[in-house]
Amino acid sequence: MKKLVMILGIIGIIVVALIGVVMKLGEAQKNDMKALRYEVIDMSKVENGDYEGIAETTLVKVTVMVTVFDHQITDIVINRHDNGKGQPAEIIVQNMIEQNNWEVDGVSGATTSSNVIKSAVSNALSKGIK
Repeated sequence: MKKLVMILGIIGIIVVALIGVVMKLGEAQKNDMKALRYEVIDMSKVENGDYEGIAETTLVKVTVMVTVFDHQITDIVINRHDNGKGQPAEIIVQNMIEQNNWEVDGVSGATTSSNVIKSAVSNALSKGIK
């Protein structure tokens, strides 16, 4: 009986610790989302070239390469996208190319990844302004 009580006590401690870790990660992720930067981009001022952009939060990390030609976004390659279930968000880069703007609607169910991708693309485009 003592062993059972000890085992249940250890399991209880582990569960409480895991809940604490999950809550801490959630809070850090929430703060990181608020801190994401989005640049105001006038595409008429972005020069031809390839520009790398990076954005990250506690749980999502994105690196992109954005190609601009004649003030148009011609390609966006996601070189890194560490995510949970956010891979569906990667389709937004096609909308960015079509609209020639990073400010597009996010993907439902992948809001965090959508926002981190948008931040990375805006970061990349800001490097092309001369």
